[in-house]
Amino acid sequence: MKFNRGDVTGADAATFNDQGWTTVNLPHTFQNLSVLSTSYYRGIGCYRKHFTLGAEQTGRKVLLYFEGAMTVTQVWINGTALPLHKGGFTPFCFDISQYCTFDGSDNVVSVRIDNKLQGDIPPEKADGGYVDFVLFGGLYRDVKLIITDPVYIPDAIHDWSNNFAAPGGQFITFPAVTAASATVGVDTWVKNTTPAAVSCRLATTLVDDRGEIIQSDESTVAVAAGAIVKATQTLNVANPRLWYPWQPVLYTLFTVVYNGAAPVDMYKTKIGIRKLEWTKTTGVFCNGQPFKLIGLNRHQAWPFVGGAAPNVQQRRDAALLKDAGCNFIRCSHYPQDPAFYDACDSLGILLWVEVPTWQGNTASYTQTWRDNLVRFCRTMIKSARNHPSAAIWAAGPNEASLNTAFDKILNDAAHAEDPTRPTTMARNYNANPNTYDIYGGNWFTNLPASNPDPATLGFLNAEHTGHTYETARNATEPTLIEHAARHENMVHLGRQQAWIHGSLGWCAFDYYNGDGAAIKAHGVMDIMHIPKFAYYFYKSQSGGDNYNGSKHPMVFIANYYMAGSPLDRKVFTNCEQVKLYRNNTLVGTMSPDTVADKCAHPSITFANIAFETGELRADGLIGGQVVASCTTRTPGVAARIALFADPNTIEANGSDFSRVIAQVVDANGTVLPTATNSISFTINAAGTLIGANPAAATAGQTIALAQAKRSEGVITVSATSGSLSAGSVSITVKPMPPLETGIVHVSAKLPIRPRDRVKTMIGPRLFVPAEAGRLPMSVTVHDLKGRLCYEGAVKNRVIDLSKQRNVANGVYIVHIRALSPK
Repeated sequence: MKFNRGDVTGADAATFNDQGWTTVNLPHTFQNLSVLSTSYYRGIGCYRKHFTLGAEQTGRKVLLYFEGAMTVTQVWINGTALPLHKGGFTPFCFDISQYCTFDGSDNVVSVRIDNKLQGDIPPEKADGGYVDFVLFGGLYRDVKLIITDPVYIPDAIHDWSNNFAAPGGQFITFPAVTAASATVGVDTWVKNTTPAAVSCRLATTLVDDRGEIIQSDESTVAVAAGAIVKATQTLNVANPRLWYPWQPVLYTLFTVVYNGAAPVDMYKTKIGIRKLEWTKTTGVFCNGQPFKLIGLNRHQAWPFVGGAAPNVQQRRDAALLKDAGCNFIRCSHYPQDPAFYDACDSLGILLWVEVPTWQGNTASYTQTWRDNLVRFCRTMIKSARNHPSAAIWAAGPNEASLNTAFDKILNDAAHAEDPTRPTTMARNYNANPNTYDIYGGNWFTNLPASNPDPATLGFLNAEHTGHTYETARNATEPTLIEHAARHENMVHLGRQQAWIHGSLGWCAFDYYNGDGAAIKAHGVMDIMHIPKFAYYFYKSQSGGDNYNGSKHPMVFIANYYMAGSPLDRKVFTNCEQVKLYRNNTLVGTMSPDTVADKCAHPSITFANIAFETGELRADGLIGGQVVASCTTRTPGVAARIALFADPNTIEANGSDFSRVIAQVVDANGTVLPTATNSISFTINAAGTLIGANPAAATAGQTIALAQAKRSEGVITVSATSGSLSAGSVSITVKPMPPLETGIVHVSAKLPIRPRDRVKTMIGPRLFVPAEAGRLPMSVTVHDLKGRLCYEGAVKNRVIDLSKQRNVANGVYIVHIRALSPK
């Protein structure tokens, strides 16, 4: 894709020469930043993308889907302007079929994005007032070209020009859920863009995460020319594997549209069968089991690239938060990337999904501003409603003034889109009436003695601690310890009363300040995603079993063990007992407080442990056995730069990156927590370096981003600092996965090997991906009812199975295995 920062006259024309523009990959932001940048470009950026369509696509529908563009977006197709879109955090889509050519000639998408101050577009304010997070311009989320049959299942967000008035997609509900059985309701909308009425057959099949066919249903729906019609189906599942935050089991729904005998479209939806109950007096339940919510607020911005983090990085962020003990995340203060929702589905994190706002007097805002917020609320719900992670719709504006009339409009809009989930808003005042279902409050240093509105379905503390005790990662040890203790206290208070569902800390990561003045040091991790002490408190709250079934016992000493360090040594752990050693001599054994209403795993403080140069070691024990250990050493003289890559493998898609962490360490590898060395990075030709270079270490550490190009290989990054020994790290760049990746993990009917591939196909022609291995291949084909249709060796990448007796125009699960060479 081509990009130019700044407005360009005539760039909308199909014949415009964009050869001098910069080539970029999505996601993309207008301007890369240094970590401590004090300003960000708020202006106009232009993009152009060339593509071709062959004659075989004639008569099909071509859709252009934007997951997010900041803030006002004008799109042209071959010079024809499409309706203007306003809003930076919600998706929009255009049917561009009539503007495209289908003869192999050039088609051009031109995009002009205006990111200047937008007073009538939330979260910005009509008076131009301060918003405390940066609105990074650009095509910072994915853009997709979707080609379908003219009779198809349109996405829920499929036509911006009608403001999403026409329904689409699927809406999956669970009218009844028990351990013995579950009812899955499936509403599917079919669109007919042909000039004649059609009678369609819908075949919906539920497949579990092991590849087993669980249940199916078929129905017939008549769709008039130009109409959209809803079909309702019901699947009854015996002994369902239910979705819990601690056991996030996912199913896949395949819905195939048949126009006559021909399958013309397939729509797939990942679902988790679960029932959340929010009660006034007894708390929150998942599938009948009570639990407390614990988590953090999340801003999406990354250092340097702002909001333009690729899908794989969205998942890494979610995994980091899950590993930190979070079972709940507030998407503050806007809808976030669908890849983040996908990750939370599979990892077991519930979400507070919020409309894009930040404080203000809504009564003083323009009608356009309020109309836009209602539209964003509806769009947010339409695009996220099938995610099991989506638990609450925060339809109300964050920390906005009481406006009962507007609250009712937003609440009604949310319930109209989804009557199955509760609504809320984050209030920073205690006043009634409350319009929303759950009382969401921002109580930073205490909690109310009783529910501020007993009529609501309980109370959820949406924010605490962060901005009332701002703590940078290079703060003093007493400050870092106090910061963690305040988070612990608020989590503890959130468990005191049954009507309190839980508490969410402000916030996960430090973030760029909206006024450009500085970094907001409100996180339990800094903006570089490097933990502060408070992070380890949250990590200690995780249960014995993590989301992947592994055991994650942990122990952490919140102390640098220097001569001036606090003598009371605080330890965070989820173990039953901790033994503390000073230079290998036992100095104490303690167990966490077991009072029922305290934190799940309260911290331990070993009082007045005198300093002796050397090390402290804490061993965590469960059942009398050491299962975790942490050592903190007295730092010595700086000796070298230690370099680490997180992760060590990234994708060759032009946007994925690895966080390269540089640490100033002594001869024993101990980080110097007071080091501020200037560190210089170099990178080989296989990658691109993003970030401040050189960069000053903060508390002994800093980062750069090593970004992949479009080819596989090995990226090598080196770091130097004066006379210190240099550090080096290698990062493997693997090929991008094909667009059609495995839908079902494995078929339980077949033996499994690590390199096996499973995919789906529509119709009798199978395209074997090169990544599956060398030819010949062993291929096994099952239909969605589990029937074996084909099994044998194949020698070509394109396989026509139409002559096989059991293979027709349908949807199949294909198991591909590379044969061992002779």
